[in-house]
Amino acid sequence: MSWILARDSGAEIRFIEEVSMSCAALGSGPVSQTLNRLVQSGKFREVVEFEIDYESGSSVADYCYARQIKALLDKQVHINMGYDRESAGEQAFFAAEEKCRLTNERLSLPCPEKDVSAVLHYAMRKISEVLGDTVPSFDKLDFFFGPGATTNVKGRDANLRRKLSARMACSEDMLPILGEFLEELPLWASTVGCEILEKPGTYVVPVDVSVGKLSFVPKSAKTLRPICVEPVLNSLLQKGIGSWLKRRLRKFGVDLFDQTRNQELARIGSIKGNLATIDLKSASDTVSIGLVCNLLPSQWVDLLGKARTGEVAYKDRIIHLEKFSSMGNGFTFELESLIFFGLMSGVISYLRQIGELGEHEDAPLGVYGDDLIIPTQGFDLARRVLTFCGFDLNLQKSFCTGPFRESCGADWFLGFSLRPFYLREEMSDKLLYSFHNFCARNGELLLKGICLKHTNRNIRLWGPDGYGDGHLIGSYVLKVPRLYRRNCWEGGYFSTYKLSPLRDFRHAWGDSLVPAYTAYSRASAQMPFDPFVIRGSYGVSKKNVYTTRTGIFIPNYESDWGPGLEHVTD
Repeated sequence: MSWILARDSGAEIRFIEEVSMSCAALGSGPVSQTLNRLVQSGKFREVVEFEIDYESGSSVADYCYARQIKALLDKQVHINMGYDRESAGEQAFFAAEEKCRLTNERLSLPCPEKDVSAVLHYAMRKISEVLGDTVPSFDKLDFFFGPGATTNVKGRDANLRRKLSARMACSEDMLPILGEFLEELPLWASTVGCEILEKPGTYVVPVDVSVGKLSFVPKSAKTLRPICVEPVLNSLLQKGIGSWLKRRLRKFGVDLFDQTRNQELARIGSIKGNLATIDLKSASDTVSIGLVCNLLPSQWVDLLGKARTGEVAYKDRIIHLEKFSSMGNGFTFELESLIFFGLMSGVISYLRQIGELGEHEDAPLGVYGDDLIIPTQGFDLARRVLTFCGFDLNLQKSFCTGPFRESCGADWFLGFSLRPFYLREEMSDKLLYSFHNFCARNGELLLKGICLKHTNRNIRLWGPDGYGDGHLIGSYVLKVPRLYRRNCWEGGYFSTYKLSPLRDFRHAWGDSLVPAYTAYSRASAQMPFDPFVIRGSYGVSKKNVYTTRTGIFIPNYESDWGPGLEHVTD
């Protein structure tokens, strides 16, 4: 049996029922018991729609194991629960578009609320401060491709070589700056273009004018997530702008490379009750054109507007977007982080002005996308500001009172972590290894034993923590070659499974551009870089990992002492 071979749905449901039964026994409270009864009755949809009340007075254990029962089904996309997920995703997209349309109309008029208007003024000043005095020229941006599809390169073929080999395409919005942008890509432009004999060094470059493509990807058991696939030149420019915005935000304490600040603030808020966590519904899809035009300097609105794709195709129709940018746009995450940082900074500044926050009182602020953390005194004002700007608070995931807080994948109840393990894919040994190791790291011996029981005994591999989930965390024996022992060398090898990435070695005419792209874009500094890798895997292989560690759980000191001596061999 392969490590990645999926079990049948019956085996997966039996596993879910067994884990649920054990969670109910461990939680031994009304919430976990109720959810377990629903699971045992096969009422999976009711489990997904069950809302946990963290102020009902139950115990930490009850909440913890109740969340684990829900996590068995919340992200399930392989068990049919009666949801029309594509229809739900489509409805969410068009509902967000309508909301953006109404927001654009509302923001064209003066704000009727004095305090909200003041916050927006503070937000404009803060955003302007973050962006700086001038818009960066193209030569100051690091252009690089993301891993996803473009309008003329499908996701199953998406890699650097195929994108460089595809016909150039951009949105109509980008046409005014297309020539200036292509000057930053001289080798690519000269390769695909034709030199004008009368003007040596000048090229006519064929570029298709394209609209985006609306598509959907898995999100949860209830719905799909709408994304818009961008033309290849737009995606390249957008990633460059997004990378620049990330660096600017980092200088002001908003580190979009690291979620730990938000996670720690959420933990503190669950203990002290002084911080509120805010989560928004479809935040990326409700950043309206009017909001960006109102909050950002005009020169930035101009640049971002020319880099966006304002039209998308869906089911033989063209949709003119009311939102400024969508999921799939290379700067959407950074732009929404910038806007929310400006708005929440404005809330704190206004509260200080009216005396609700002391002038020197510490007022922590956490922003990571639409995961927001502010002092509890500002929750009501923040809610009104966000609502006026066209956003909807997700009341099931926003917390101002009570002992629970969540942000950036960390869930805290009075300082205790309640983060469960989500079953996001079909059950296989690969998934069971990850669940087993999650339980091992959190001391869940009973659940760890259940996961182990369902793995294939004949292919089990064991090893230490800190090397991924290609093996089970537990007692292991290092294989030490005789040469190592004779030379008194420390360490040895243990085995682990590793997915074999798909690589596309077919010839592409853009291969000659890869060296220049690598040097120019600093692509390897942005993400793991292999120009042949495409999404997916063709199987699994067993690797030998060399280590000097002898314990199962040993802190990894690489961050303090630099990379260790471990390496992987076939």
